[in-house]
Amino acid sequence: MRAVPVTLDVDAADDSAAMLSAESSDLACSLVVWLADATLLPLRVMDRYLGSLTVNLGELNAADRGRPVLTAADDRAVQRARRQDILDTFVAARWAARGKRQPQGAPALI
Repeated sequence: MRAVPVTLDVDAADDSAAMLSAESSDLACSLVVWLADATLLPLRVMDRYLGSLTVNLGELNAADRGRPVLTAADDRAVQRARRQDILDTFVAARWAARGKRQPQGAPALI
């Protein structure tokens, strides 16, 4: 499935992210949608349903963007790199073989 990271920290947004107002979603808080970090994830990593989020695509395309990152030392660049590392972990996730420590019947991701 195609997925895009969504965070709540508007101060961390750079120019690759769309910033949505609190009125734009059912969550009633400002959201940062990291459009440039969209990726394909295996369905197996989506094992917990947290709820739904509906956003108007026209509003998303017209949304304000964060400030540009000018140096690699910018804390926002470091935070984005960490988010990308987490996404890479999800993309590479595979089912683990059942071991002695895992409860019977419980799937495990590695």
